Amino acid sequence: MDDSENIRARTLRDKLRTGRVKPHYFFTLANIISLSRAFMALPIVHAMSSDNFRASIIWLSLAVISDWLDGYAARKKNDITSYGKVLDPLADKIVGFTVLLIMVDKLGYPIWFLYLLAIRDFTISLLALHLHNSRGVTTGANVPGKIFITVASLSLFLWFKPEWRDIGMGVIYIATGLMLYSWAIYIYDLVNLIKSTPEEKIDTGDIK
Repeated sequence: MDDSENIRARTLRDKLRTGRVKPHYFFTLANIISLSRAFMALPIVHAMSSDNFRASIIWLSLAVISDWLDGYAARKKNDITSYGKVLDPLADKIVGFTVLLIMVDKLGYPIWFLYLLAIRDFTISLLALHLHNSRGVTTGANVPGKIFITVASLSLFLWFKPEWRDIGMGVIYIATGLMLYSWAIYIYDLVNLIKSTPEEKIDTGDIK
């Protein structure tokens, strides 16, 4: 690895020395928020299927807010856990793909965005699974990924109104750029961790 990769690997390892990780503790505030976000998919589906614009906006807004709150709660209370690092992105995927499928089917949201997101998440999950199984490392969400989700959510809000869809399309292109950027960061970090931890069993905490 070159110097920049070594610095990146050391930065990730330094997170292990903070003493903040509680790998086997489930019932933290952050984890409860993440879990509640996953269940928000149910009222979101109901609202969107019923063409209830206001309820859809409210539930989607709560899901986006909770996506930032769980990470804040984990850092604020020093309760970063291995469960949380799995629950957070899993909740994002449950809500995100559920909403996108309905948007594509009912409102003509661009299907290519859904396909690209599916490929992105599949490759990240594949590498993360390999890292966990072969190195004992569990990684979490990164900040560019959180920003991407927020911007993508804004495009969904805009898409509800036909007169806003031109603006929504512009936001989709911005979200796509952020998606690709966060994808590259995820892949870089995961590959770097695979290279730098051949035998060790470590826990990295959230990648920032």
